[in-house]
Amino acid sequence: MGGEKVDVKRDNLFYVSILLFWFAQYIYMPFLNPFMSGVGITSTIIGAIGGVYGITQMVLRIPLSIGASLVSSHKPIIVGGLLAVIISCLLPVFSHSWIAFFMMRALAGVSSSTWISYTAYQLEGAADTANSRMGLVMACNMGGISLSQIIGTAIYDNIGINGLFFIGAVAAALGTILILLTPFNPRFEKKENKKQFDWSLWVGAIKNRHLWMCSIIMSIGWWAMFSSNWGFTGVFASEKLGATSVQVGLIAFVCQIASVFISIVFGRLKGRKLPERALLIGAFVLLGIYCVLSPHCPDATYLVILQLLGGAAISVPNVRLFANAGRELSSAQQIFSMGIFQSVYSIGMTVGPIMSGLIVDAISGGFTIMFYSLGIVSAIGATMVFFFYKSR
Repeated sequence: MGGEKVDVKRDNLFYVSILLFWFAQYIYMPFLNPFMSGVGITSTIIGAIGGVYGITQMVLRIPLSIGASLVSSHKPIIVGGLLAVIISCLLPVFSHSWIAFFMMRALAGVSSSTWISYTAYQLEGAADTANSRMGLVMACNMGGISLSQIIGTAIYDNIGINGLFFIGAVAAALGTILILLTPFNPRFEKKENKKQFDWSLWVGAIKNRHLWMCSIIMSIGWWAMFSSNWGFTGVFASEKLGATSVQVGLIAFVCQIASVFISIVFGRLKGRKLPERALLIGAFVLLGIYCVLSPHCPDATYLVILQLLGGAAISVPNVRLFANAGRELSSAQQIFSMGIFQSVYSIGMTVGPIMSGLIVDAISGGFTIMFYSLGIVSAIGATMVFFFYKSR
């Protein structure tokens, strides 16, 4: 967007739709894994259900980035993603079998794959404002998740998980309406801009070392988070610490609110004046400490408080790597760079929950071993940043 005049109506509708998009996907998430465990689904299957969410994103994000460039429009992809959320939320209302949950999370992964268009659209022409723009988008992303968890925690005991599924579907429907009303950037929407699609530019993006390094590092971060707070921490709290549904909801919410706060702070700071590599190393070290401390919390209250550390830690790579992954590429390459970045980091979202579920089921004291393994994964992330990441 660079020096173009800001369209306030467009931005407001766009940001609210982001909030609703993630609200719909996460209102049930703090309770999903504990619920599945409660109805007899094993941790291995729960891990596979969590993993399919990442698999669909890993497969779809690069094709979607190509599709957005070919049709010269992000709007159809974003609308399609919201419709997928509606269907995914309604599927398990009719059945609580593992197959229904598997299909639900696969469709949720299809929907989350369209995040490529949200982020690429926001970065289009951003130049030096990339960090602040991405900080705002991530704040809307995490704000929607946080709001969903406040509401979900407050009403779960009264309406149950099916009620949360239904509310998610309604939120996604409202988001769809807002996106249809959003006047997208006409420069990108014009059909004559199809001539900007140039395979040589895309090959150049594929060859960019910095892009791949950011993608792999982010994958490690998501491995840890999708296995812990967004995976088995709630199950651990319910089964081992006797957590109530409110405490399970707070475990998710406190993590997200810490992420929102740090995302806003770092989004407002000028990236070129920050020691990027040091920030990322520190974030992964804190993420590892968070994982290792989790199984040693004496009760659910301590585990809730610990989520402040996890949320703050993951928000730093989430904002910094999103904003800087394609910094060496031209504006015309940003869509594809986001496709590569988000496809590669989906590997961590896939492998992490699957491996964690296997560890919990197969090993005595599985939860402790699982959390320790996530600490090791985080240490690998810090090491990779130290040796391979280049500050601006």
